[in-house]
Amino acid sequence: MISPFYAGTTQSEANRYTVQVDLHKHITLMPEFLQYINHSCSPNAFFDTTEMLLISLKEIQPGDEFTFFYPSTEWEMAEPFNCHCGSPTCLQTIKGASSIPEETLLKYKLTDFIRQMMIGKRIT
Repeated sequence: MISPFYAGTTQSEANRYTVQVDLHKHITLMPEFLQYINHSCSPNAFFDTTEMLLISLKEIQPGDEFTFFYPSTEWEMAEPFNCHCGSPTCLQTIKGASSIPEETLLKYKLTDFIRQMMIGKRIT
């Protein structure tokens, strides 16, 4: 575990500083520094929005930047972007989990919300 977190605010619409926890529920992270963790297609951290913990996915050395996979929490991104993370597995364009093939998504640790959305997508 890197850090516990809690919802500073809750809103129905996403923005670049929120994390999605339900279809129309997005939270700002507290402590505030967690809002500024950047994306990587090869992340070293994961926001567990069920337990409200930021956990490490691999060894993190002092001075390493924390990164997480934005589609692990976001079904659709408020601001899609072209990724330049430099990872050999870089997905190039990040729009949210809804736009990524399931076989690719399953290579990542995903929030319970994203997993539920994936099940719903299969049914419809």
